[in-house]
Amino acid sequence: MAVGNNDIVRGVLSMTMANGDVAKNVFTWQVDKVSVGNWTDSVAGGHMTDAIEDIFDELLSRIKSTVSFDTVDCYKYVNGEWVYFATKTPSITPTNTFDILPAGVSMLMTGYTAYNRVFGRKFIYGVCEPEVSATGELVSAALTDLADAALVYISNYNGGTMGPLDYLVPGVYSSKASGFVPFGAVAVVKSILSYQRRRKSGVGV
Repeated sequence: MAVGNNDIVRGVLSMTMANGDVAKNVFTWQVDKVSVGNWTDSVAGGHMTDAIEDIFDELLSRIKSTVSFDTVDCYKYVNGEWVYFATKTPSITPTNTFDILPAGVSMLMTGYTAYNRVFGRKFIYGVCEPEVSATGELVSAALTDLADAALVYISNYNGGTMGPLDYLVPGVYSSKASGFVPFGAVAVVKSILSYQRRRKSGVGV
């Protein structure tokens, strides 16, 4: 298929929760590419996976070690449809060995766009008991790591083998805005844990 400048792409991260259920997180970007030629499907998928890894690298010590991050399924928006083009295996290895909180309990970060009602929320599953104080708030070190992850989440990605002026621009594909909307400079994290109801066992969010 190949991926080039201005294409809108999406990476669906699948993880296996500690109870064996599967959860998913969706990340969306627009390609800002000035180097010559398009990326192959494999190269584009690699860049997308690297961008997701960068976000979770900030949180590895806060997530239960038995949570496995299995695949990133990659899609390109073509003529009103998300068309699959690659699957990659991410390198995300959490390290926390303490007791995990219930499946619906998550850290939450939100990236905002120029549109008031268009934003991207990411519920981060796998938080463990020592990361939370007696008042139900994240301890300061965990909150700092979450804020760092949120900054990566809303920032343009340029890494790995990408050209020096090639970027994945993160944002949201919104029917309200009739297309892709990039994040602005604002992300918000919650000090109090959120709850995301798992609607169907074995499928996740």
